[in-house]
Amino acid sequence: MGKSCHSIEEALKAEKEGADYITFSPIFETPKKGKPVGLKALSEVVKAVSIPVYALGGITEDSIPEVLKTGVYGIAGIRLFIREVV
Repeated sequence: MGKSCHSIEEALKAEKEGADYITFSPIFETPKKGKPVGLKALSEVVKAVSIPVYALGGITEDSIPEVLKTGVYGIAGIRLFIREVV
């Protein structure tokens, strides 16, 4: 079971409640998803929990390397993987 989290407190609670993994978001600015948590908070969550953490929100091809440097288990997304057809 996965949980969506937006703070370190939510991540710790999700782990305590038995989540197998979490998504942590939004990392960067993304429409209608609230204030970005940023890479520092992502890194802190990765270090605070022992379950896999997936980064989500506003991630672009160019930002993937810096996101992965935080130690996340993986990257989740929608816009990241969809190319607009014109």
